[in-house]
Amino acid sequence: MRKRNVIIFTVVFPFAVAASYRVGIEATKDEWAESLESVQAMLAFNRLRQYQTLSTCSAHDHVVEALEILKMSTITQKELIAGFLQTHESGPTVDYLSLRYPEGI
Repeated sequence: MRKRNVIIFTVVFPFAVAASYRVGIEATKDEWAESLESVQAMLAFNRLRQYQTLSTCSAHDHVVEALEILKMSTITQKELIAGFLQTHESGPTVDYLSLRYPEGI
């Protein structure tokens, strides 16, 4: 009887561990996907607000104000990208940026 229990434990335990590991991985992927979608939605909302502001400036002939907003936005985005590049020297995002902006940030 004892030998039978050891064999069952030896067979069942690894499958239980593998199954729980797989469930944990899937749960983590779902959580990451939701977080990524949330960040993308916030970025899209911020960009939308910026476009609305620029549109309002253009409609009221506030060209200087619109240009200042664009200038500041460009500086901010370059600083964010430069910060990313300082901590990530390689990878798909670095390759993407290098291909599309070969002169550098």
